[in-house]
Amino acid sequence: MRKENNSIILEIGDTLYRYDLCENLPNIWDPNYHNIEYIYDGLGYKNSIGAIFLYSKKLAAERTLKNAIKNQASKGRNFTNATITSTRIEQEIKLLDLSSGIYKCSNLISVLYELGIDVTTDRYYSYQKKVSFNCLHSSLMNLYSTEPKLKLNGAKEINDFFNHLTNLLGQSLTDFNNGHVFKRQLEDLLYEGYVFQETTTSDSDTYCIFSPNKLSNPEHETIIIEDKEMIDLSNKRF
Repeated sequence: MRKENNSIILEIGDTLYRYDLCENLPNIWDPNYHNIEYIYDGLGYKNSIGAIFLYSKKLAAERTLKNAIKNQASKGRNFTNATITSTRIEQEIKLLDLSSGIYKCSNLISVLYELGIDVTTDRYYSYQKKVSFNCLHSSLMNLYSTEPKLKLNGAKEINDFFNHLTNLLGQSLTDFNNGHVFKRQLEDLLYEGYVFQETTTSDSDTYCIFSPNKLSNPEHETIIIEDKEMIDLSNKRF
């Protein structure tokens, strides 16, 4: 893969990975398949646009799987087998880079705004706080104020809203109906998805790809959750 301006280009032959708590997954990219972790009463599928979320390193997918296993166990749901899936890039894919050099939510929102994507509107909604992103519009405008105090206040208000977590904002862009809006806006700019930092504990960003058309068919590896190798993942280094 390579970087170009605000883009990350996935190149032919690049391999990406993801995890799933289920096994016996389809050997094609099925738009009707959804991760069972992200189905919510009253809201439906969190990933309602059917985007494909991947990592550039297998170990990142394995570590995230380990965390998912722990989270589900805390809810009384225990799994014995899981899956690590790999896929190769068959044609170049252009993704919006929302990771490189972006450390604060206020930076991320301003990068989008300067590309012509204003997410501080009623079309974007915080499903965590149950309020639209429109409540942040004046804060976004303050980022461009000539008054230092207003600029600082605007940044603080945006960062506080997302608990200073760029991964929360990055995920929120494709939560439920947000995904339909964001996908259209990115595709209008000829992007086929985006890249964001989902976790600081792995050495891989998250690659969100809107369509599987340029991906090879998924290849699945069954993971036995009780395996010592799985339990000891946290001790591995990239």
